[in-house]
Amino acid sequence: MPKFSANIIYLFNEVDLIDRISAAAAVGFRAVECQRPYELPPSVVRDLLEAHGMQMVLINTPAHPSWPNDSGIATYPDRTPAFRETAARAMAYAAEVGCPRVHVVAGQLNCLIDPMAAEETFLSNILWAADQGRSLGVKILIEPLNAIDNPRYFLTTAAQAQALLTRANHDNLYLQYDLYHAGMNGEDVIDGARTYLDLIDHMQVAGVPERHEPDTGTVDMLAAFDTVDSLGYGGWIGAEYRPTHSTAESLTWGSPYGIGPRSP
Repeated sequence: MPKFSANIIYLFNEVDLIDRISAAAAVGFRAVECQRPYELPPSVVRDLLEAHGMQMVLINTPAHPSWPNDSGIATYPDRTPAFRETAARAMAYAAEVGCPRVHVVAGQLNCLIDPMAAEETFLSNILWAADQGRSLGVKILIEPLNAIDNPRYFLTTAAQAQALLTRANHDNLYLQYDLYHAGMNGEDVIDGARTYLDLIDHMQVAGVPERHEPDTGTVDMLAAFDTVDSLGYGGWIGAEYRPTHSTAESLTWGSPYGIGPRSP
């Protein structure tokens, strides 16, 4: 059966971040993921996870204080020291809370950066992170973001990510395959899961195109769950969607998987 982690940036916004781990546990999730957990001390997060029998399965590299509005700086040739500072912070945080994965946020392309220079910088940075992460027991993931929502993002397709991972040829680098982003790119998400399965260490999901519940929209995500399960995918699928109502009301899709409000 597929297993799902709750993205606690998108879900459980009815409560403060510190209370979202317990909120996720109360409706049947056994894991959470969080792009930006850094406002919470890692010791607090670790204690909350242990208290509720939960795992943190994914975090993102944080923004650097010098560029707080940037979506990532891993592609900027002149920001390599700053990237390594933020990536080291992410990996140390992940190790302390027992999180086995860090998503390295690539960043935007702009007219001042040559695309080839951006690619070489990104490749160098993820190789460095993969080496550092291995010593901490932390895997490094890269994630394509669709070009409709993210028109200037460096990494936009799974094929592009596959080419980079092939070039890197590192056993601690993986693909974070988001079914929502693949669907927004017009890709067949089931074919994509089959094609890239050996590279994938984490998946995420939302309905296409509005990024609401997985059982809404134009792509049959429930069929995709069945397929990836039949293919032998044993990793987590992150529920990273915008609920149309309250989080609890939005979880009808999760009933077959033991996720949803409990009876009093």
